[in-house]
Amino acid sequence: MAVRSASIPGLILILVLSVAAGMAAQEPPNNQAQSQAAQAATSPVLSVDSVIVRVKENGTSEYKPSASSEATLGQHLRLKVANLAAWIKAGNSPWNLILFLNERPMKGLQPIAVDPENGYLDFHLERRGDNIPTWNALMSREKNWKEGKVSRVLRASIGTDGGVAVKSNARFEMVFLPRLWLFVIVLVSASAFCALVVLGRKTALLRDTPDGPYSLARTQMAVWAWLTLNAYAYLYLLTLDPGVEIPTSILGVMGISATTYLAAAMVDRTSSDGTPEQSHGFIRDLTGGAAVSLHRVQMMGWTLVLALIFIAQVLNTLSIPDFNPTLLGLMGLSAGTYVGFKFPENQAAQSNQGGTARAAAAGSESK
Repeated sequence: MAVRSASIPGLILILVLSVAAGMAAQEPPNNQAQSQAAQAATSPVLSVDSVIVRVKENGTSEYKPSASSEATLGQHLRLKVANLAAWIKAGNSPWNLILFLNERPMKGLQPIAVDPENGYLDFHLERRGDNIPTWNALMSREKNWKEGKVSRVLRASIGTDGGVAVKSNARFEMVFLPRLWLFVIVLVSASAFCALVVLGRKTALLRDTPDGPYSLARTQMAVWAWLTLNAYAYLYLLTLDPGVEIPTSILGVMGISATTYLAAAMVDRTSSDGTPEQSHGFIRDLTGGAAVSLHRVQMMGWTLVLALIFIAQVLNTLSIPDFNPTLLGLMGLSAGTYVGFKFPENQAAQSNQGGTARAAAAGSESK
């Protein structure tokens, strides 16, 4: 009994020592957290006073106030940051900061140069990695087309990755597409369209034979080729990124138009009797020649609707649209209906031509 009574105080002493040791082990992290909080509380508060854009003049690059210059992708921004030197002396690293535009973090855009004495942080405006979706969001809202360019006034700030932007009074005009390049893309698109029209009239580009009727399948394929090429060129000049995203559905659209043309050409070859058919004019040829065909109008209607959606999204959201499977199915269904009706359509045309030939022969014999 004496041994047991003597061991109880020892056990109590061991428990007390272990609890004290555990509390002592927890004190350094708490002290460390407190020291970090104290450091953050005592660090000067950063704010951005102004922004300067580096531009090229007389063969040299220099920074100029944003009020007299504009920024484009590939240029450099210089932010005038208040309390930068004191903030760095407090133990903070400016290389952990990133650029914020309209309070959106531009991931991967750390400073490329730091001047603590003057409070300057320099950034390179570029699309790369994780900041591409942010650039796309900035481009697709509040675009300015009034002065013949695509631009937007942005607020420039700084902050840490995962944090929030510091207070900023700095604004500059971000020009996504300058006037010159907008003029170039409009001129190239218009020239390509005019060339398509002229070649369609003078050659067999949109016909099966040089003097034959216009082909609806060829015209549809030419329209989608023209739209896709111009959209890619337009978006490339906006982003300076050759990897412009082309959705898989666009491949489906072009595949449907190409397959429709091949199938229609095979039908025409198997059902033709060698008698050349004459053109009735562009619109009449596309809608059915002597009589308007519902299946042709249906195919033309879906092509027109999808083309207008394509153009509107490229201009408004600055991206090539991704059509859902239902729209592709409707386009494929109208194309299949068009090919299916080519058989009776060709037979009717041959009958009409045969009747016309017999009437002409009878008239010549009567004379």
